[in-house]
Amino acid sequence: MIPKKITLLLAAVIAITVTMFGGQAMAKAMNGGRAGMSAAQAQAVADRKAAIQQKITSMKQERVAKLDAKRLAVCQQRQQKINDIFAQGTTQNTKQLAVFQQIEANVKQFYLDKKLSSPDYAAALAAADAAESNAVAAIEVAASTTFSCSTTDPTNPGSVIKEVMTTRHTALAAYRTAIKNLILVVRKANGQQTTSNTTSPSSTTNTTKE
Repeated sequence: MIPKKITLLLAAVIAITVTMFGGQAMAKAMNGGRAGMSAAQAQAVADRKAAIQQKITSMKQERVAKLDAKRLAVCQQRQQKINDIFAQGTTQNTKQLAVFQQIEANVKQFYLDKKLSSPDYAAALAAADAAESNAVAAIEVAASTTFSCSTTDPTNPGSVIKEVMTTRHTALAAYRTAIKNLILVVRKANGQQTTSNTTSPSSTTNTTKE
């Protein structure tokens, strides 16, 4: 069973993220979320971003007709509001991405500082980094996407925006899950190390002497 103090310690990682590192995290996010990434991870972001953009472009190219004059007028009245709402959502998700990135960074630092060891850590970290790349790519695409009545599909006017939003939300949810899995691995490794330290040979010897 994992000691309660370990759970509280890992919970504190999140609290530290929001309070002490909030500014740093936001700065990273506003810089596209790529600050500090390795060349390989940055390339993964670029590849995923290109794939998302290609899908969006294909959806736009499949448009077979334009809105009729009446529907176009109604659409144009709502266009700015739609873009404002969409931009607000992207900004909020950018902030969430920054928090998630800082949490991951803190968990990795905790693992190193405590000199922990786990056979599951490398895979969990790789999964978290891959999910981060997907989330960064999705948000970058969202940041450069706008709704336009002149190019929308009359049979499904909001299809492109909905696709970008769904991709963005799905990527962030996957990143959050990957971080949770990473935390579980680190928590388990820390608990095992704590147990090992309390049952070390020196402790056993001292108990025997008493």
